[in-house]
Amino acid sequence: MLGMDCLTAFKKLQTMNETKNIPVIALTADAMDSDIKKALDIGFKDYINKPIDVPKFLTMIDEFFKLREHGN
Repeated sequence: MLGMDCLTAFKKLQTMNETKNIPVIALTADAMDSDIKKALDIGFKDYINKPIDVPKFLTMIDEFFKLREHGN
């Protein structure tokens, strides 16, 4: 979203009925433990560091779809 950082955009999406229940995975080069904790604490469902580990990313997405199918 133009004019805002990812945390601000995420917080805005969480206030909207159309998007608040969509699981969001943080994807960033910021890999400090404090950055990961901050992202998870505000509600990101998971956190992936760049460069992206594609098999891990695909497994993560599969797990989110399984959870949604079971109503979690």
